[in-house]
Amino acid sequence: MLQYVGLGIAMGNGGEELKTRADFVTKKSSEGGISFALKEFGII
Repeated sequence: MLQYVGLGIAMGNGGEELKTRADFVTKKSSEGGISFALKEFGII
């Protein structure tokens, strides 16, 4: 799936193979990873 999107983002607690294929790895979900990624890319 990450191959078909413009920007692949993986959670920090995701699988290792997924993280190697992602363009950006954010924090773990328990550490506010979604919010962190949205802020990094200027969405919020």
